[in-house]
Amino acid sequence: MLQILLLAIQLTTESCANVTAQTKVYATTMRQNRTTKNGGIDVLKVQQKPDSASAGRRKLSLRSALPVLNFADILARQGLYPDGPPKPCVMGYEVARVRRVVGENVDRSLIGKPVVAMTRFGGQSEKVVVQARQSFPSQSR
Repeated sequence: MLQILLLAIQLTTESCANVTAQTKVYATTMRQNRTTKNGGIDVLKVQQKPDSASAGRRKLSLRSALPVLNFADILARQGLYPDGPPKPCVMGYEVARVRRVVGENVDRSLIGKPVVAMTRFGGQSEKVVVQARQSFPSQSR
């Protein structure tokens, strides 16, 4: 379990350092924690991917602030979760992030504010795009 948390921290360490600055300037690539096949933590690989997703109508683009790992992610990685995606894939049923961009019909004052959001899959990425209705305000510490 400690190794999984360390891998999640590795995935987000650089982005955590300057979350506020990242609400304005972004690279064209992002890192993801990819599950290559069913198994233990040895099947997890950090990969670079083009950062091509953008916030659309009623959507938010979220930048990684905190790694989130839940029990369903672990079971799905092991191939034991009924709703788990086929491998290879990027797990992540939820995220704790900072809003970096909002799409049409979304309150612009939300940019830079902390949020938790439901993603189903793909949450173990530096950046995700979700429907605004799938996100909820979070307390910053």
